[in-house]
Amino acid sequence: MSIFAGSFVVINVTKPPAPPPRSPAPRRLPPRYPLLQNEPVVPTVVWVGRIEPLKDLHTLIRAFQLVRDELPDARLRLAGPVPEHAEAYAQSCHALVDRLGLRDSVDFTGPVANSRKAYAAGHVVALPGTAERIPYTVIEAMMCGRPTVSSDVGGVAEAVGEAGLVVAPGNPVAFAAACTDLLTDPQRRRELGAAARRRALAHFTTGKMLPVYEQLYRDVRAHGAQGAPLPRRAAHGLQHVR
Repeated sequence: MSIFAGSFVVINVTKPPAPPPRSPAPRRLPPRYPLLQNEPVVPTVVWVGRIEPLKDLHTLIRAFQLVRDELPDARLRLAGPVPEHAEAYAQSCHALVDRLGLRDSVDFTGPVANSRKAYAAGHVVALPGTAERIPYTVIEAMMCGRPTVSSDVGGVAEAVGEAGLVVAPGNPVAFAAACTDLLTDPQRRRELGAAARRRALAHFTTGKMLPVYEQLYRDVRAHGAQGAPLPRRAAHGLQHVR
């Protein structure tokens, strides 16, 4: 027999319970890569990344020698760590700088805690690599409104669109010409920087990217189980998820 048999429970309710306190509206965080308003005084090319062979810094250093022929005061800033497996490559970069007589104009600044500060130190952001999937350095620079010069590898040209300069990989002459073009033309530099920021905000924010990925997964789930070919939109998106 239940211990509650024959018993009554009386609840005296005089007023409805107060609703739980409303959670405060989420605080809007400041953008991680706000627009850079100012440029350095000395014409400067900036590179940010890991110093390793795939980044092809040899091409950038050789290109910078040609930039210096046109702009003797120009500087090159290389910001990033050296992975253990790439110490010999880093030494070869230093040796190339010395061999080309660029020691007084090339700075190896080491790792940076904030890549935006590195971009702020230059007029142009360079990406000379031989292989890239999603070019995060370029997208970050675009967010900051800095124009970019990049090698045409992987997804670089697709990310940049018409908002930056893209040249053939491993070609220091073409790379130097693109950098010099931007360093000597403030109007074009401003126009490309503004276009780059517009493109980055239109395509590469979390708010823009999440719906694309959600739709991609829905397409995969709907068609993959049936063995049917994916819609072109989803098949195209998979190239950037691998």
